[in-house]
Amino acid sequence: MGFVLPDPLKKGAITLNEYEWWNVKKEYATAFDDLTIYDRCLSPEEIRSAYEKVVPPVRTAVIEPPRVTIPQTRPKITLDGKIDPAEWENASSIPVRRQSPNDGNQPDSAATAFLQADSDTLYVAMRANRPAAKAVRTEPDSELWLEDSFEVHFYGKDGKHRQVIVSPLGTVYDALDGRKEWNSGVKTAAFRSQDGWSMELALPLSSLGKVNPGDTLPANFAYTGQSKHPVFHAWGMLRAHGSYGDRELCGKVRFGTDPLAVVFENRGDFKNGDIHFRADLKNGTGVTNFTVKDEQGKMISREPVASGKPFRKTLPPARYIFQLETRAPDHTVLYSLEFPETVREVLTLAVECYPSKKLFKVQIELQDANCSGGTVSLTDGSGKEILAEVPFKVVRKHAEVTLPFPAGMKENRQYLIRVRPDGIRFLAEQKITIPDLKAIASYANRDHSIPSPWIPVVAEGKTIRVLDRIYTFGTSPFPAKIVSRGQTVLEAPPELLLNGQKFEWSGFQITQAGQEKADICAKGHAGTVSLQWKGELWFDGMYSFSLELTPSAPLEITSLNLQWNMPSAAARYVMNPNYQKWENDSLRLRWTPKENSSLLWLTGVENGLAWWCESDANFVNAPDEKQITLRRTGDKVDVNIGIISRKCRLERKAAYTMMFQATPPKHPPKEWQNVNKGFGHPRTNLHINYESGTNPRAASAIDSLTTMRPFDDAAMTRFTRNLKEKRNARLMIYTMPVHIATNQPEFLFFEREWMLTPPTTWSGFTDGDGKGITLYPFCPATPARDLYAARTEKFFADHPDLGGIYYDICHVTSCDNALHGCGGLDAFGKPFSRSIALGLRNYLMRIYKLHRKYDANLLNHAHNFFFPFVHDFGDSWIPGEQYIWEVGKNPKYFYFEGIPPEEYQCAYNPEIRGVGIYEIIQLCRAAEFVPELKSKRAEILSEEYGIHAIAPALLHNLGITPGVWGGKVIPTWRRVKDEVKLAEADFHPYWTSDAVRSGTPGILCSWYSWKTPSPCSRMLVIANSGRETGKLALKVDWKALNLSPEKIRLQDLWNQKELSLSSLENLPLEGNHFLLVGISEKESR
Repeated sequence: MGFVLPDPLKKGAITLNEYEWWNVKKEYATAFDDLTIYDRCLSPEEIRSAYEKVVPPVRTAVIEPPRVTIPQTRPKITLDGKIDPAEWENASSIPVRRQSPNDGNQPDSAATAFLQADSDTLYVAMRANRPAAKAVRTEPDSELWLEDSFEVHFYGKDGKHRQVIVSPLGTVYDALDGRKEWNSGVKTAAFRSQDGWSMELALPLSSLGKVNPGDTLPANFAYTGQSKHPVFHAWGMLRAHGSYGDRELCGKVRFGTDPLAVVFENRGDFKNGDIHFRADLKNGTGVTNFTVKDEQGKMISREPVASGKPFRKTLPPARYIFQLETRAPDHTVLYSLEFPETVREVLTLAVECYPSKKLFKVQIELQDANCSGGTVSLTDGSGKEILAEVPFKVVRKHAEVTLPFPAGMKENRQYLIRVRPDGIRFLAEQKITIPDLKAIASYANRDHSIPSPWIPVVAEGKTIRVLDRIYTFGTSPFPAKIVSRGQTVLEAPPELLLNGQKFEWSGFQITQAGQEKADICAKGHAGTVSLQWKGELWFDGMYSFSLELTPSAPLEITSLNLQWNMPSAAARYVMNPNYQKWENDSLRLRWTPKENSSLLWLTGVENGLAWWCESDANFVNAPDEKQITLRRTGDKVDVNIGIISRKCRLERKAAYTMMFQATPPKHPPKEWQNVNKGFGHPRTNLHINYESGTNPRAASAIDSLTTMRPFDDAAMTRFTRNLKEKRNARLMIYTMPVHIATNQPEFLFFEREWMLTPPTTWSGFTDGDGKGITLYPFCPATPARDLYAARTEKFFADHPDLGGIYYDICHVTSCDNALHGCGGLDAFGKPFSRSIALGLRNYLMRIYKLHRKYDANLLNHAHNFFFPFVHDFGDSWIPGEQYIWEVGKNPKYFYFEGIPPEEYQCAYNPEIRGVGIYEIIQLCRAAEFVPELKSKRAEILSEEYGIHAIAPALLHNLGITPGVWGGKVIPTWRRVKDEVKLAEADFHPYWTSDAVRSGTPGILCSWYSWKTPSPCSRMLVIANSGRETGKLALKVDWKALNLSPEKIRLQDLWNQKELSLSSLENLPLEGNHFLLVGISEKESR
């Protein structure tokens, strides 16, 4: 099926996954040069062949030219073009089947040549297996190569090239070194039939020059078929843009000294792996062997071939080199045929499992095999006991059947699905392992406790209290007021308007069955539409609710809007989830269920309110419409969500699931700055086992990266013990949440029903045996989350000293897999998808509780797509990887110039996020992946660049991961923060505190204070965000710092040098550098 790429658009994009920030070169109009869409699955060989047209393979094997011996006979041949077996029974035969590289995937038409000679004449017969399609020329020496034809090429001892061509009409072309004036004296005849055509010729040996018995001459025999799909075949070698008569492509023909002949008869199909032939030695003795080599020429097998008896074997799909060789008793090579061949999948079997329906769906593809049907069976692992069996019929090379799960299928047991076609020797098998399903039921027994630092939900009348926040309700199920840490973030209930009409509410009720959440229900109506409301307010402040709109009769809708307002102080910053800049006190944003546009989070310097919607089901908007409108007027911000903005007709129930959450959900862990993550770096106390991806057999590795099972349980126990005893560190497991590797039994068994679609896959990994694996995301809205949560619980129980889990790819993506309810058609007949946020939240909540039980650290990573009601179930967050290409454009100054200060103040704020934040500095990766920077690698990884990179991180109270290698940068920072006990300090950012200000533009100062004993009572973090050196020029409000300047001592903590008080005024600070000033009291004398 063809597909034409559209013309490039200014902002157009074609992506193969959800993320569009992996850049291509600017001069490319698109990242794709060609796109072909097929209506079937391609075979592995088709995919490989297409790839090798662009990236040719490197092959080291040398294919030897073929050899044949022409027997000395006394033939009595009538030249009529018909190949009479009696006349040719003592001839040697050779296959003319080698295909030109120019042919592509043309039909495998072939021909056979028969050779014999007497003392004066060479006799050649050739037969094609398909009728002649083009034969019109009758003039001798005309352009017969443009028609169906047979060709004979010889090079005499004189080095001259003899060429004879015969057409289906018996017309002859002969030439000597291309000169057709030459007359070879050849006699020919041709014969045509419905099944093919043939020719016979008698060529005087004198025309070849002087030829004696035992002589060997270069020669080739060829066949051209000029039909709709032309074919070009030869006995010798062929190459693209080559000629049959090229000397280096010729085989070697030996003129025999006796009547010994070798007859090769192919009865099978090498391309299908059916090796079936007969090699017959006539009028003499010799030894024949059949050798199979891999595509690089390494021998796989060598077997003797009995003369006159069929030789047969079946080979699996792969690329091979086949060699058939016959030697005389004196080891003279009488016959040799060596050729590369790709054995393809004759029978392709695809099995899909549907556990919820208790059946297997089996799809069968047959390539060229002549088969009308067969049987599909399910057997035990040995293949001996048939548990279920159904017939199948082939229609257009395809068949599809379903197999029911047999009664008594057992977990952790292997089964076989076997396809046995009628009439052909091939069968296909697929191993199916039923995984351990007990863990799936573990969700019902999950822990319902409230993890610290949260507290139980308390519902009193129409007020619900959670950690640091109070939700107050009126008659509406929307909160009438929300207060977070004493600050009002919502002061009036949001309103839902249908065609401009507000809903009227009734039946509002709050119930509480446990400590985790309070349940809220209500009813509403607007005109002829009724509304059912069900909500849950959880201990972390997430208030999720579902709305079901039901019309009493079909209704024309022009608008459905959700509106609210909130204090400007609580909406200083906007994230969706990335930071968005206010433009003239207004902002328009596009909403989709995708990760980068499904959240609206407004926050002040600490407190705020987040809104989210699960699905685009029942949203009716113009293409690319920005449905979210924000307007800031004085001390108020108005929010409007245009759910429906285009005229539509509602005839059945329309449902929506949304969420409000007052933020922050919690404080970051008290001592998060004490955590030093890394992999062998100095002062690391949480060792991340990246070895699972780089060395899958390492002592710290888990099997296949995501299984949450150690590759070697005993080795991991020893590793964690040694890590703790020798380095005072703990092991952190690197993995991906709810991802399943292709080598795991759960992958095939649950792939169709549980996979997140469309998936973003991760390849380039291997299992413990070195076999390649690919990791696929499975939707956490399915029981896949429970399977992996149960495994993680067992992992911790077996290894209680683990330091925690690092969840890479912890993204809140969207899924459209209708088999588990994430996709389908909405009430307006429009396809929809769902965010996986709630499923991932449930999974991380369970894992977070596990980390509290074992005093471990849960680290989540999804660039900076932080969702507060999902990722609040974590201790740490590591953004920054998304900047690799931007860093590559400006590696020296990016971290001050490429990230706005407002983004640091909100999106990189641990107090707003409620987790410790550790920035991944991207200098190393930029130097590795950005081509223009490879020659500057040493400079980019210098201490100077490292200082520039971490300066804004220190100014904004961020942790640093060892993604930067700047000599002593990381160890020095870790020394400083450990010495001053930074984890016990209170942070006072420059954007909220006026205690320390600089008179030099671009120089900023945040500071820390301690309430507990520390070498410092205060620490100033001074950074120059500009490129030029400037004086500190600090204006210090010593009263605000609660210090007396005459009683303090100043120290440059980084360089461990004393500073004078005047340094705060006069000391120069280089651009993009920082200064850490420790302030302590002078010692009393």
